Amino acid sequence: AHNFPRHGLAIWGSSNACEPALGVTRAIITDSFRAFASMAFFGETNMAEQQRIDKWLWCARFFKTRSLAADSVKNGRVIINGQRAKPSRNVNPSDVIEIEKPPFTQTVTVLAIANQRLAAAKASELYDESAESISQREELAAKIKASRVVEDRRFGKLNKKERRDREKLKRGW
Repeated sequence: AHNFPRHGLAIWGSSNACEPALGVTRAIITDSFRAFASMAFFGETNMAEQQRIDKWLWCARFFKTRSLAADSVKNGRVIINGQRAKPSRNVNPSDVIEIEKPPFTQTVTVLAIANQRLAAAKASELYDESAESISQREELAAKIKASRVVEDRRFGKLNKKERRDREKLKRGW
């Protein structure tokens, strides 16, 4: 028999186990465990209403790895409800998070918690980005695109002086 005491579930593999747990029939226990296990495996549910910020950022696909998410939180680039956070800080639904990934800053509201990293289409259902944040990012992206320096490469590779002049122009010196 496989016991899962934390969830009050048990599965019997042999026929010699006579007493079902908590007076529930064997078939119901098995079916309920299968449903619970499939939901947990596919990340459709989470029994807890909170999760570590570094794991949530990774699950919601703001960062490619969990360690990158933790480093960003440690460096103060993630603010939860107006306060700097540690990677172990828990987030709850309805928390407001500011995520700074230079040069962009996103302000999102947590809508849900996931057990594991989700597909990109489903990950966007975990949060709601504010309209103000979206418009600021779009404006900044347009400014960055407009400020690009177009190089004329018809005469070959730039020499050292030309490369330095280009860098000065980009940095605004």
